Amino acid sequence: MKKAILRICFGLFLLAVYACSLRGGCVTSYKWKHTTSNGGIGSGMLYFGKNSNYSYQWPLIRRDGESVGVILLCCYKRMVVYSLEDKRLGVYQYFDE
Repeated sequence: MKKAILRICFGLFLLAVYACSLRGGCVTSYKWKHTTSNGGIGSGMLYFGKNSNYSYQWPLIRRDGESVGVILLCCYKRMVVYSLEDKRLGVYQYFDE
């Protein structure tokens, strides 16, 4: 019984961290550069803005209205994305020009 309660508490904690880490401000405030060899979306650069084809609608990344990725985690200016294009995880880091 103790183990089940501990698992539920741990699951709730992870869910809370997940929900807090995906605020639109964290994701849309930066340009993102792909840093791993797999799990990329498009050309490897993501920018959410007026002149961009990409948009963020929690938790989906859309390109021209079509879903291309799911953001799993965003913290410390790194973002973990599941690419729906190649069915792999990819890591992005904020890109400061």
